[in-house]
Amino acid sequence: MPINEHEQGLRDPPQVKGWPLLGNLPQVRARPVDFLVDAAAEHGPVFRLTGPGIRVTVIHGALAQELALHNESLGMHRKGIYDVFARETGVDIFAAQGADHMQKRTLLRLGLSRQIVGQYVPDLARTIVAQARGWKPGSHLSLYKETNEMVLGALMAAMTPYDLSARVPDVVRIAQDAMYAISRLRPKWSLWNPRYWLARNRVRAEVDKAIAAHRAGTYANQVRTSMLDGFIAARDGGGAALDDLGLRGACVYSLAGTSVYLTPIIGFMLFHILRDASLYGRVQAEVDAAFSGEDGLNPAVFRRMKWLRAAYFEALRKYVVVPGLGFVTSREIEIGGYRIKAGEELLLTPVPDHFDPEVYSDPLRFDAGRCTAPRNEHRCPMAHAPFGRRPRTCAATGLVELFIFTVVASVLRGAILRLPSPTYRPKLSVQPLLQDAGGFPAVVEEIRADISGDPDALLKRGVVAPDPGMDALVLPETETVTLAAGECVYAEGDTADAFFVVLTGVVGLAAGSSNSDGDALPLGSGSSFGEVEILAGNSRRTSALARDDTTLLKVSRDAMIETLVESDMLASELGEALYMRHLQATLTRAFPALDPEAAQALAPEFETCHYPSGAVVMNQGEVGEHLFIVVTGRAEVWFDDPGGGTSQLATLNQGQIFGEIGLRSNRRRTATVKAHAEEALNLLSLSRDRFQRLVQEHPTIGEGFAEVIEQRLLEILDTLGL
Repeated sequence: MPINEHEQGLRDPPQVKGWPLLGNLPQVRARPVDFLVDAAAEHGPVFRLTGPGIRVTVIHGALAQELALHNESLGMHRKGIYDVFARETGVDIFAAQGADHMQKRTLLRLGLSRQIVGQYVPDLARTIVAQARGWKPGSHLSLYKETNEMVLGALMAAMTPYDLSARVPDVVRIAQDAMYAISRLRPKWSLWNPRYWLARNRVRAEVDKAIAAHRAGTYANQVRTSMLDGFIAARDGGGAALDDLGLRGACVYSLAGTSVYLTPIIGFMLFHILRDASLYGRVQAEVDAAFSGEDGLNPAVFRRMKWLRAAYFEALRKYVVVPGLGFVTSREIEIGGYRIKAGEELLLTPVPDHFDPEVYSDPLRFDAGRCTAPRNEHRCPMAHAPFGRRPRTCAATGLVELFIFTVVASVLRGAILRLPSPTYRPKLSVQPLLQDAGGFPAVVEEIRADISGDPDALLKRGVVAPDPGMDALVLPETETVTLAAGECVYAEGDTADAFFVVLTGVVGLAAGSSNSDGDALPLGSGSSFGEVEILAGNSRRTSALARDDTTLLKVSRDAMIETLVESDMLASELGEALYMRHLQATLTRAFPALDPEAAQALAPEFETCHYPSGAVVMNQGEVGEHLFIVVTGRAEVWFDDPGGGTSQLATLNQGQIFGEIGLRSNRRRTATVKAHAEEALNLLSLSRDRFQRLVQEHPTIGEGFAEVIEQRLLEILDTLGL
């Protein structure tokens, strides 16, 4: 067994050769990535590093994954490693173990969630685009300095309406100094510096004022939910919440972590985008499509920006900003045939795995294409762990992604940049985490004019897939609610206890009791609503009224919050995923032969359509350009015979298909179909062009249609007595 209790006769891990007195510290500082990759190649999955007052056993690969999963049963803990961070921020999420660790993650994750931070993306994007357009053509920039201030200012705006912007320099100081002490690049007593203490105390004092303002209800009428609101509203399984000290710790932890972690990744992404003209062009095209007039940037587009995402995941692979998870052994254990004594420090690192040639083709090269389909090399969980390993993966992956994407996209929207020279390469340095010692220099070539993008091209409907490192996408249970035209979904002042997705019909959303066509926002099939007041912990600020006969999916408040936190989704993405699940279920009923992959591919291609009672959907003899599936209501099929008679062939119910004969066999409509005289009809429709393309890409779709057509022809012949 590779990991177990200490046995006799085991060897100590091999020690990497280093410098006299200084050990491996100079090598780590000079070649932080290459050194670990080379040491792993020479010594295997377990080796030891030393330095002044440092003795660390480094582990990677499958052994590191196993240790991360079973660290508590093996007597591993994190006390003493992160005590500086816990003391300085006021939250000990890094050192916490077991139930205590899970409780702290639960209480932090709502405030750090993609949904809360996503509300601030449009404003952040507008601000950064304006800042980038303020740069002078021909000027030289440090992208590290420029983007670090952007990110911190943006995070402060998302954290609280209370103005924390004056504390940006203080946050930078405490984040840098504390991380230097944690990483052993400086002694812990370096934090006795009076400048550090003053900076830390100023940040704490301002955060305390923000907490007091929130507690007093100063920002109760804010339309958006802030991160601090999320920290305040969060509850664990037993109903416990963060006290004021815990709230301060959550805020300082978020600010400090953002300062040292996000900016280097932004720098590495921009460097490689600027270096590769082809990648620059592809990302630029996505960026230009994503921005739209006054609406700015919709955070939902990021899931669909193929090349921006590819550059992000490849940067995370090639430049592991945080080298790994640190632990301390409380008793002797065996790891990979080596003896690890009690009290020794371990580092579970993904760095060598990120350069595994068996997973990554030409791993030393930055290749964004490796992170796109069909290659998807970054989706190997054993070889791609930039956010740590389960169960201790970063709790803020959604926040990190949204802020990085927003900054990179907005900078590229505002200005055209280039590297100072074609041969420039980052000089990797630990300061205190991995970054470019040169500060990521760039030259402003020109300022870009405003354009009107087409985000709808990126937001084509489809199931949102979880990213690498995320848990499998698990959707909540739902309740189906049917309303007649004019019925109220909820009224202003009601308790915000549910989230809704429109399946069929139209819902009008308006402030107050007014719900006239001119005042209300119409929400059609696939739209979702109701999350804003849930996240803010407020009663309903709007009323929602069914405009037509309407069918909704209803998700309870607790189920919605749990899903947004655990799956790290936007509420709009959750609504879309629930709607797509409904469409796939409808398709499965219509075409039992379809496999799940074909049903998933087919679902986004359908459009929804509504017909009032008695309305004609198609006429016999017409050229068929669409097929239809009944979602709700009943469809009557009528046949006009040559002698002038009319007979009803069938009544079609939920999940049944019609119009497929003309589409598949290129024949005119063989019958007339209309909505039942007593109820409205809601359908899914698919055009001929989309149908033909999908049949080519997924042969099982064509096979499923063929079975339905054969059965329908037999039914018609039987009805006619032929």
